[in-house]
Amino acid sequence: MFSFAYSEETQISTDQLFEPIKEGQKIPRRLLIEGNPGSGKSTICDWLAYQWSQLSNGEARGICSFDLVIYLHAKLLKDQTTITDAIKSHLLPEDFDISSRRLTEVLKAKYVLFIVDGFDEACSENPLLEQLIERKILRHTNILLTSRRGFLQEKLKYFDLIFEVEDYDEQQQLKHIERFAEHQKLPMSQFKSLLEVNEVENLCKNPLHLTLLCLLHAETDVRTRTRTELYSEIHGFILRKVTERMKLTEEDVKQRLLRPLYQLAFEAFENGED
Repeated sequence: MFSFAYSEETQISTDQLFEPIKEGQKIPRRLLIEGNPGSGKSTICDWLAYQWSQLSNGEARGICSFDLVIYLHAKLLKDQTTITDAIKSHLLPEDFDISSRRLTEVLKAKYVLFIVDGFDEACSENPLLEQLIERKILRHTNILLTSRRGFLQEKLKYFDLIFEVEDYDEQQQLKHIERFAEHQKLPMSQFKSLLEVNEVENLCKNPLHLTLLCLLHAETDVRTRTRTELYSEIHGFILRKVTERMKLTEEDVKQRLLRPLYQLAFEAFENGED
């Protein structure tokens, strides 16, 4: 379960996102969740969509109160003319027989939540997303948007509540490692040094970084202290795995796989398409 900071004094859990923060307040209709890369924003979106899909208990509060939940990544709204086009292109089967007009009627008639993940990854040249946020279309629709910090300064006025994903505390770190060890069928003793090394404390607060550290510790005891060291270690880890599975030398992998990817990434960056 993720926790969020609404203010210095107020923290809430994922279950409380669509409930009034204080007694007498209205249910928030437009929410912004900000957080660092790897902090779990996309995982929150996945979890909410999954929770809504399990509506068999008949509960009508929180995420379960919505008639319909539409979950899209922000980049999927690019090059789309209307919201219905985006839904039909990316969510519905090609042979699903519903017209854009009928779909629009459904969106207007039902209690709908749009979950839009990754604003920061697709905020440029995305007029449909801009219109959705600024209430120029489907203005009565509920929206939950995620983004890295600092990308929505000029649009904060369109949101009822703004949350920040909290870093892992020590208990959450331990629980994360326990789950990883259980999934990999490894003893917890193999990860003992991970929580004892003060240098990695900040890395362990981030779910993605902690998972990468667990992957490394599953094979050997590492002494990674910075993100640069961590990414370097993971690069070597992946390279070793690929050479083993494809029965190639490291030089073959670099020539056939990595260098073409490096070139592609460089060209995309040069052309502003990264």
